[in-house]
Amino acid sequence: MISIRSHTRADRTAEFAVCFLGLTFAAATLAMCAPIAFSIATVFLFAGPHNWVEARYFLSRLPARFGKFKQFFVWSFGGLAALMVLYTTLTYLLHARLVVGVTGSIMQGIWNSMFVLWVVRLIVISGAWKQGRDWGLALPLGLVVAAFAWYSPSWFGMSLIYLHPLIGFWILDRELSRSRPEWRQAYHLCLLSIPFFLLTICWSLHDSASIPIANNLTLQITRHAGSSIITGASSYMLVAIHTFLEMIHYGVWLIAIPFVSAGWRNWQPNSIPITHRSLQWKKLVPGILAASSLSVVILWVCFALNYSVTRDVYFTLAMAHVLAEVPFLLKTLS
Repeated sequence: MISIRSHTRADRTAEFAVCFLGLTFAAATLAMCAPIAFSIATVFLFAGPHNWVEARYFLSRLPARFGKFKQFFVWSFGGLAALMVLYTTLTYLLHARLVVGVTGSIMQGIWNSMFVLWVVRLIVISGAWKQGRDWGLALPLGLVVAAFAWYSPSWFGMSLIYLHPLIGFWILDRELSRSRPEWRQAYHLCLLSIPFFLLTICWSLHDSASIPIANNLTLQITRHAGSSIITGASSYMLVAIHTFLEMIHYGVWLIAIPFVSAGWRNWQPNSIPITHRSLQWKKLVPGILAASSLSVVILWVCFALNYSVTRDVYFTLAMAHVLAEVPFLLKTLS
């Protein structure tokens, strides 16, 4: 006999799958029809809110006491801060053309290597939490990746841009395994639509004319999609692919993860475990959330005043949330 409970779960699973597929279809269609306009709209509307949701979600998953995880979090926060300072400095030097040519490539290679070694170190630390898990290949594989990063810093940076949305998919999978395990099979089937839509975009737009560079904003968007690196491909196709992945990434964080999170209905700051660590943390967390909310409003205002400059600054600072997703994912996998 089928219970009402199981019937309700089946309906919710179908609802989740239909919403996921509907979002991917809409994102792919809009990205193919109007890639530049869609890119401008998605970043303007969703860039700030998705960072706010990520910050709220990460805070909610921090333990009240670090305990055996203390070394991991020290490396996570310390590495993130150091890498961000170096990244913003390097980006400024490159944009101001204070470093060019070989010098710029060497500095990019150094940052890339530091990033890879930081990830390897976090993998090794997190691997020590479970007996029988061997992370012995982490260092040699990391050195191979670092060699690639030195050989072609530009291609390594472009790889981070295009692979970054996959981390969001992975974090969503871990959240499903924790709070909605009955949805995982449907989710894995839905993920098969991503390569299908990517192939459809490539097949439909591979011979399209490149986007005319009418202004600095168009140049920014096409370069961010890799047009200056992947020179043999149509910039129209590259922007469509990048915008599609960007929109799916925003959808994962703004819709899917809040929808499936077990404790997301409670938006009170005191629901976050780390607020129980001390009185200082209890006061600090609401301040962080309030500051994050204010930053979203400020970002919208800055976009309205000067979209091009704000977009450039935003994507530089947004590297912080890209870096933050790495230790968070490793923590959920351990």
